[in-house]
Amino acid sequence: MSSQQASLLLVDDDPAAIQVTGRMLAHYPDQRFATSGEVALRLARESRPDLILMDAEMPGLSGLGVCKALKADPALADVPVIFVTSHDSTALQVAALQEGAADFVSKPLLASQFTARVRAQLRSKALIEDLRRDGRLQGLAARPPPLEQASRVLIVDDDTASIHILRHTLGEMGKLHFAKTGEEALRVTRDVLPDLILLDAHMPGLDGFDVCRTLKADPQFRHVPIAFITRFSDPRYETCALDLGAADFIAKPYTPAVLQARVRNLLELKRRTDAELHAMLERGGIWATHASPRSWGQRPTPSSRTTPMPTSSSSMPRPAACSASRSSRLWAQRLWPCWAKVWRPNSPASGVGRTQRNACLCPATTARGLRWRYPLPASAKAGAG
Repeated sequence: MSSQQASLLLVDDDPAAIQVTGRMLAHYPDQRFATSGEVALRLARESRPDLILMDAEMPGLSGLGVCKALKADPALADVPVIFVTSHDSTALQVAALQEGAADFVSKPLLASQFTARVRAQLRSKALIEDLRRDGRLQGLAARPPPLEQASRVLIVDDDTASIHILRHTLGEMGKLHFAKTGEEALRVTRDVLPDLILLDAHMPGLDGFDVCRTLKADPQFRHVPIAFITRFSDPRYETCALDLGAADFIAKPYTPAVLQARVRNLLELKRRTDAELHAMLERGGIWATHASPRSWGQRPTPSSRTTPMPTSSSSMPRPAACSASRSSRLWAQRLWPCWAKVWRPNSPASGVGRTQRNACLCPATTARGLRWRYPLPASAKAGAG
């Protein structure tokens, strides 16, 4: 989503504050304004914005009340809301995040930090919108996948004491994994496929910025949210981290309740992304004939790569839906590719269906669709002939 396309709704009972915020976001020309919560709701329902930036304390309907009403409206529930307020109490921040706010920014605003957080929220929303659009093109309906296991959170920090504190703070939020170097973080990421990565900025060897850059360049992990948790609170570090693709930047020392609320929201973002991937893969006309849940996450065996394949789409039986529907997480994130012969019905190339002979379906999915990677070895090509 480009800055020219994004639609912003700025909500504040102080017109001067709206002017300041609007000037900071001048490269987003599609801006609308509201000076009360009631007007904000009306404008949002008339034309759905891409992002809402809102004050917390307003006469009449407060920012918290507006956020609650937005999240209760199915048409507006997934519009990200950033609270922009001078009331920086822990209780207010936790309450805003618990109501579904995507972020909470305290005044006075620093332009570089503020715009970086706006870009991060628009980027996350664009990913889900792209997946949803791809689903609509194929007649899909997004629905959450079955919740079969606890969320996996990877904590990366070279300070053992920091790891212990995070372990104590987040112990009830999922299954925790740990790494103390950037290199170890990349290895563990590929082994455990986390739903969220909490990353220190500065570590010996490969630092947090390099880890983030590497993972965001890999289609298999591009949609996994990364939050920096670091004692380096310099605005330059925050802007760099967010522009590299991080979903959040949390400075130490942090308040445990605030950290828990932010982590909970990031895991919810991942769940929604998985739901879109799940819908697209389950009902989007993708049928795998040689992939099984047992083989996901493992290197393919020779037998699974050499099974002959029908030579025409007309002789290709339409199999039952692949049991990928049992777990979108495995489809969306699995490290090792499932060596599969795939039939895509109603292909524009043939009109009736086609086969992919010398490619495998890498379960990683980008916002633009499926990626075909890892050519089959010669033995598999011979078997498919």
